[in-house]
Amino acid sequence: NVALENPYLHVGDTATLYIVGAPLRTPLYIYLGGELIGVVETDETGSAVFTFKVPLMPGGEYIVEVMTEDQLYYGYTKLYVLPKVVVTPTVITVPGTVLIEATGLASYQLVYIYLDGNFLSLYKANVSGAFKIKLNIPLVGEGTHEIIILDPETGDVLASATIHVTSKLDQALATLDAILARANEINARIAAITGDIATIVTRLGTIEVRISDLLARADQLGLKIDTVLGDTVV
Repeated sequence: NVALENPYLHVGDTATLYIVGAPLRTPLYIYLGGELIGVVETDETGSAVFTFKVPLMPGGEYIVEVMTEDQLYYGYTKLYVLPKVVVTPTVITVPGTVLIEATGLASYQLVYIYLDGNFLSLYKANVSGAFKIKLNIPLVGEGTHEIIILDPETGDVLASATIHVTSKLDQALATLDAILARANEINARIAAITGDIATIVTRLGTIEVRISDLLARADQLGLKIDTVLGDTVV
């Protein structure tokens, strides 16, 4: 008589509970793990739908109970709260720092945190089976990498999330493209040239790029640079 649309959820997910066969137009009391989380009234067929967000709680199996005030009607189903990890930001240059937030672990559970196959940290969840930690991401290759939460005892993967690593060169070239495309609008000028490095100053900030990259990017954007004289691009 009582069923969840999806019994496997994470903290913060929305759960939908379906109830049938209850007394008509009667208040029903909803309990999660023994705690009252709401009241819903049945319709003229004795059915009701109740939605709730999974609260911050340790991972594991919980009983969702539905009953009338006099407990003459009673039904239950099971909810399984699963581990989850969220990493921000998801795109970084390295070395850099990310915030790792985990929920759905056991109370005070110890976990290993890995970047791909590289150990980053050992950390302990709080009483609610959650934690937040800032970690440094070391120099790794560009592309997609995985933050993994492991159970130290079993070696099982509890949860994972991906991050994308970009190089500082890619970031600088992307900024250069934007500057060249809006050179007049943002008052771009070359402030200095040291060897093969040009320092470009704009109203939005300053970047340093190789002269060869500057010329190549300008050519791709259809801009023509005839000469570079001091801080003047002709």
